[in-house]
Amino acid sequence: MKPNLYRCIFQVHRWTGLTIGMVILMMALTGVVNLFRPQLEPVVNRDLLTVPTCSERVPLDVLGETARAAHTGGRLDYIKLSAGEPGAARMPAARVRFDDPQFDVYMNPCTGAVIDERARYGGVLGTIEQTHILRFSEEKWVRSITGVCAIIFGIVLIGGGFYMWWPRRGGYGRALKLDARLEGRARSMNRHRIAGVYGSLVLIALILSGLPLVFEWYRNGLYTLTGSSLPQKPPKSAPADRDSPRVSMEAFWQKVQALEPNPAHALLKYPGEGPNAPLEAYMVARGASHENARSLLFLDAYNGKVLRYTPYEKASPGFKLYFWMISFHTGSVGGWPMKLILLFGTLMVPVLAYTGIRSNLRRRKSPAAAAAAVPLMPVGVKRIAFEAADIKSFELVSATGALLPAFTPGSHINVSIEDGLQRQYSLCNDPNERHRYLIAVKRVADSHGGSRAMHELVEEGDLLSISAPRNHFALHPAAGHHVLVAGGIGITPLLCMARHLLSIGASFELHYFTRSIEQTAFHAALSAPEFVPHVSFHCAIERGRLRETLHPLLSRRATDAHLYLCGPCGFMDLVEEMAAAAWPAGTVHVEHFAANPLALAGERKPFEVTLARSGGTFTVPVSKSIVNVLAERGVCVTTSCEQGVCGTCLTGVLEGKPDHRDAFLSPQERSAGAKMLVCVSRASTPHLVLDL
Repeated sequence: MKPNLYRCIFQVHRWTGLTIGMVILMMALTGVVNLFRPQLEPVVNRDLLTVPTCSERVPLDVLGETARAAHTGGRLDYIKLSAGEPGAARMPAARVRFDDPQFDVYMNPCTGAVIDERARYGGVLGTIEQTHILRFSEEKWVRSITGVCAIIFGIVLIGGGFYMWWPRRGGYGRALKLDARLEGRARSMNRHRIAGVYGSLVLIALILSGLPLVFEWYRNGLYTLTGSSLPQKPPKSAPADRDSPRVSMEAFWQKVQALEPNPAHALLKYPGEGPNAPLEAYMVARGASHENARSLLFLDAYNGKVLRYTPYEKASPGFKLYFWMISFHTGSVGGWPMKLILLFGTLMVPVLAYTGIRSNLRRRKSPAAAAAAVPLMPVGVKRIAFEAADIKSFELVSATGALLPAFTPGSHINVSIEDGLQRQYSLCNDPNERHRYLIAVKRVADSHGGSRAMHELVEEGDLLSISAPRNHFALHPAAGHHVLVAGGIGITPLLCMARHLLSIGASFELHYFTRSIEQTAFHAALSAPEFVPHVSFHCAIERGRLRETLHPLLSRRATDAHLYLCGPCGFMDLVEEMAAAAWPAGTVHVEHFAANPLALAGERKPFEVTLARSGGTFTVPVSKSIVNVLAERGVCVTTSCEQGVCGTCLTGVLEGKPDHRDAFLSPQERSAGAKMLVCVSRASTPHLVLDL
């Protein structure tokens, strides 16, 4: 899968779900009610829809005239009659509909009395149906909204979802099962994926069967697909003269019953406008395959002659397919088993909405997403100074003149340099200063681009984009004494700490190890009188004598002292090793600028990673990192330093044991094995399951 294509599909899928998906959710929830409306309506509107069973009916012309007297607006459109169940105590009421606006008068067919009158979409269930199809206007564009949304849902959400779900290396069993072991966002995405896979099979059928109700072009396409002719126009009546009387509705009804004895449902339309309009009826026989298995009848409105009669059995394949799809869409095919299947598929929509939104919110809360979502602010480079050989300091001020966000000692900022390149730099100045940030950058020969760009491309007066400060290296609030140990450029966060501790009068000492005075950054600042009692410089100490120098410092610890360490990996490893005997866990705090090269160069074996949310399983060869492999498969993991230092790519581990090669996680976090930095770390077991 191409990464750019995957990312594009993911973003379109995600934002479509958050927009069009809301319309689909509304349609699903109202559709559930409509699915069971035939069972709900007799309960909710028993006295409106049914009357006591009788053996004799009032002539239909009487029903029509009585309805016209009760409702003076509009034109008589049709009378609908339904047969009751044999031996039942109650039978369906007759319904007389008026058009413009559509209004129904419910009548007792036995007595001819008006039971009640109601707008077509009146009542709770009628309003739900109206909402389901957005029938609040007769404008075609309004009525087509549901169809358009359904098509987008089918193509973008279902089609795109299947594309992203499809396991590229097998593993269909895992991709089709709920995983009870997952938690957090991985759990939500697992549920989202499973609901989408199983629910989409039903939802696609509902979409395809619902579109004929919205689009004429789709309906006509069904006839073309089946090789059927499009529906013919209604035949015309031929009046003897302008004043010729029309056939009564009761005579029409008798004709209908002669052709279709005792139908389950019959709808008898009054002649339309114009002298040539025919009488039209559709009938559904008892025991028909579905409630829309319609037989059509057209009569001459003046002489009662049959102009056209098409029993359902002899209808064209296109006609049968069209009305079967309508019945399928409304749950009238297949009885209760099909209703339950449609209910399952429809209820998957709210499940998809819930899990999709929940996983999106959890994504924003995840460490990697949080790092990616950090807003950038513009700053100006006010001053650049050489602090030591190959080390420059950069004084940054707000581009708008406003105060910069507050920060705490040990904080760092992300600096966006060029072409999306971001690097983290510790703040060196006193946290009390809100008018500026001060960072220092050492030019590294094997730089990945950050230090080179800062030294060669950035000039005074330039604008840069930075993040708000974040702190993974804070002073311990319970410490009574602070021992700061810096090596080389590792002075940057410790200088900030020293300035803060000095300003509040706290007890501290700073030991600064460098190769020479020329390579000692901020030497002049740390040589100021206020720092002299606290600062010790250790320059040009041979490696063999380094242990002798460190031993008095690390071999004993005051009861409430905490140790803070930052510098080159080899130097830090030595300090941590020597401090292990006297300094308990939790009293040593470290900040890395790069991962340990020995850890990165350790034994490398191929292993597999499975993505709990994306569903794929991929092999990570010895020559590539997890991030590299996932990027090739279109799975984007946000990174920044790509050296295991910044923590941007921090990812949850659900199964397997990571081989930690980073410089970010604490020993306790590494032992827990619940997360790893996928830019550099690998696997100690043959298989990992990641929260991705």
